[in-house]
Amino acid sequence: MEISPRLLAIMLLWSGILGLALGVLYDVIRIIRIMTLTDTVAHTQAKQEKEWIRSLYRRKIPLPPPLSIYGKTVMPVGNRSAPKKRTPIAQALAHVALFISDIAFFAISGAAISLVLYYTNDGELRLLAPTCTAISFIAYQLTVAKAVRSVAHIASFVLRSAITYLVLSALLPLVLVGKLFMFIARATVKRLVKYIAEKRDAVESKKKYL
Repeated sequence: MEISPRLLAIMLLWSGILGLALGVLYDVIRIIRIMTLTDTVAHTQAKQEKEWIRSLYRRKIPLPPPLSIYGKTVMPVGNRSAPKKRTPIAQALAHVALFISDIAFFAISGAAISLVLYYTNDGELRLLAPTCTAISFIAYQLTVAKAVRSVAHIASFVLRSAITYLVLSALLPLVLVGKLFMFIARATVKRLVKYIAEKRDAVESKKKYL
């Protein structure tokens, strides 16, 4: 089936845009992998990187008021003073998660290409569409993705720090209520102890006069 030059241009345009979009999606998946599989993947990758990248996983973040109630600094989610020892089960689960994410990416890619062909070529397969998508995706990986990879660990650190601040902020009312309860409980206990001591002293004083 022949296709008009106009429809062919539209199909190639959308195929190229799709390749760029899939490149962005893969970068998002890469950052999510670093964030969620820190113990089993990111530390392994970081060992092959520079010291400043490894230091990101040992760095604490400052807590401004009123979050300073938790302390002066805190480890962001996923950070540890030393990488956690990875068990064989954790390693296996990490590889399974990576495999599933790759399969999901290819499934999304296939579905997206099918939609492009459906709307631009009535669903008929033309190798030009996936070829253009692949070329666009590869071009993205060789250019923009390199810059993204260079800051992926930094982006992960920033996002994990933001999540840490949000979680601590959400828990702050509960912590304040808990501290207020403990303050009232301690004050009540002190008054009770003081009252018992005064009563005891009063009884002992009466015994002396008797």
